[in-house]
Amino acid sequence: IPTISVIIGEGSLVRATATIGNHVYIGANTTIDIGVTIGNYVTIGDNVVISEGHVIGDNETIASGSVLNKDLTS
Repeated sequence: IPTISVIIGEGSLVRATATIGNHVYIGANTTIDIGVTIGNYVTIGDNVVISEGHVIGDNETIASGSVLNKDLTS
């Protein structure tokens, strides 16, 4: 049986229709807007803003305090 984990920090907001993969960590006070897709094994630091409709690929790390306004894929 596979292990699936998503950890969402205190004070974070994930808006409707966001898609989140497996083994994802979302730091505190982070905002993920509508239509965002997050791959597997992704770490998102504290106080991050991810704008509407962007894609974060597998195995990505987003530093604390970042504002992501474009796709992030390897």
